[in-house]
Amino acid sequence: MKSIGKRIIFAMTFLTLSSGVFAQTPREQLQKLTAELEKSPYSTELREKILTLSAEINPKPTIPEEARRSFIIGEALFKQAKSLRPAYEAANAFHKATTLAPWWSDAYWNLAVAQQFAGQYVSAKESLRLYLLTNLSAADRRTAQDRLYAIDADIMVAASSVSGGIAGFWQRSSYRGTGQWVNEPPDTVRATVYEVQQTGSAYSLKCTTCIPDEKQTHLINAGMNAIHFRVQASSYKADYACKLNDAQLICMSTYQDGARQEERYLKRSMCEIVGGPGILGYFVLCK
Repeated sequence: MKSIGKRIIFAMTFLTLSSGVFAQTPREQLQKLTAELEKSPYSTELREKILTLSAEINPKPTIPEEARRSFIIGEALFKQAKSLRPAYEAANAFHKATTLAPWWSDAYWNLAVAQQFAGQYVSAKESLRLYLLTNLSAADRRTAQDRLYAIDADIMVAASSVSGGIAGFWQRSSYRGTGQWVNEPPDTVRATVYEVQQTGSAYSLKCTTCIPDEKQTHLINAGMNAIHFRVQASSYKADYACKLNDAQLICMSTYQDGARQEERYLKRSMCEIVGGPGILGYFVLCK
């Protein structure tokens, strides 16, 4: 019995010592989570864990030089932002800074400001939510909450500023084939965008996201509340029949093999090419 008791005591002592050897300090945990975030930079769950953990660390972690470099680049780009593209590029730089230093409150604030300017209102509100998880003064917290209200106002203004009729920018918001509807992310730069132009009673159509050498659009006919066009690509051809319905453009596309896909488009006040070309065409940002 004595020998068994000694073995149990020895085993418990070994486990206690082992846990002490392998237990990570908060800074080591933060370093590990930050490395994971660099591989999954859009993981909200990881960012929340990091912000919770960093609040317990004192003194605060230092800002990596590469994060500071991205932050300064973002500031320089945003100062020159008179259109969507530089604001979008500034937001990308600030986002990189928040990925390399995900506890850095200033980077989240600047990211939200750039996203708001670029019309990425959903993303701006999420960046401010993460900003509010950092250690802030009461005054900074009040300022952030007020900015959230201002973004809500921007959303209302953007919705009311879009004119009626078929003419304007149309960005795909969702689609489905034979299954469930698939929603495009609210602030996506990859969704298909068409611009319908009207001069008197004449209409023209342009695919803003399409790469000309890879995909062409041909207008068949158009009116105040409907448009019919054809998309010709190297690997497929499809006819689109679209009608206005409650401020949405509802399109049924029919492919050359008989397959059909329903698509919904939302009208935007402006759209601008901000990058590309990519796999799905040019990256286009709308607001």
